[in-house]
Amino acid sequence: MSGSDDIALLVRLRFPGTNAPPPPGSGSGASHDWSRRQEQISAYRADLMRMQSTVVRELADKERERLRLEDRDRRDRVSPPATRPNFAYWARQEEWWLSNAALLLCDIEPRVGLGLTIAGRVNPSHEGYLADLPKYFRAEVEANNSLSDSARESLNLAREIVSNAFAARRKGKLTIDDDGKVSPREFLLWARTRTYELGALEELIQDVPSTHALQDRIKQLEEQLAKAWDQFDEDDEHYPWELDIAFQAWRSVTGQKRAAGTPTTQLRGWIKKNYPGLKPETIKRIAIVANWEKQPGRKRSQKK
Repeated sequence: MSGSDDIALLVRLRFPGTNAPPPPGSGSGASHDWSRRQEQISAYRADLMRMQSTVVRELADKERERLRLEDRDRRDRVSPPATRPNFAYWARQEEWWLSNAALLLCDIEPRVGLGLTIAGRVNPSHEGYLADLPKYFRAEVEANNSLSDSARESLNLAREIVSNAFAARRKGKLTIDDDGKVSPREFLLWARTRTYELGALEELIQDVPSTHALQDRIKQLEEQLAKAWDQFDEDDEHYPWELDIAFQAWRSVTGQKRAAGTPTTQLRGWIKKNYPGLKPETIKRIAIVANWEKQPGRKRSQKK
């Protein structure tokens, strides 16, 4: 296959309808858009011609393989109903059109849709694609009176997702490039924070814990930390029972909001009350370990 065939393929895929004739009426807005698009096509073709032939061939072969896989997936799709997404196909894509991402989130196969005209009406190569996208979904709902309630609900949800995605883009919370494409992973993580139901798409980000899962994990770690020193094994031959009591006494006394007496007095009182069988010298020894004020006597106020 010649290099010109490779270039023609890349141009055709980048700009669908490359050979479309100019609209009637010179000077109109449609005519201006057509002329500008022709300039973009010429510039893209010139860029490809300046590339090494091996690079162009590699790009074209990659697109041919993508088209082959798409065609195979269309032929091999057997799971009813036909509008359900082929997640195996979409998981292989490095980028999604925002319109496709919204439909996938609504459990609709973008390449099939609901037998509607979204694919034909939304032209991602058009420079007004991003601004017009919410209108396409609204028009789709309004133009199809024969839609079932569930289908209409799904399209309305897709429209809501698109609108919220644009709002997130403006706030810097979601990246949508100038071509209207999103990273599947980033889009799904954003969708999860919006509490949209991901369904089977959850598998694409299953290695990233949700906010609720992180909060539960933090709470679990905090509880474990709080109990860390409660886990002395009394059956262990090296069980430090005096250290265990000293820690209990320290935690209890320091946890009191209003405590009377010196730390020594408080610690000895707590140990004597909770372990009445201990000898006075043992109580004194444990209190010394638990005492956080190592200087003897009453604590002096620091001079200003």
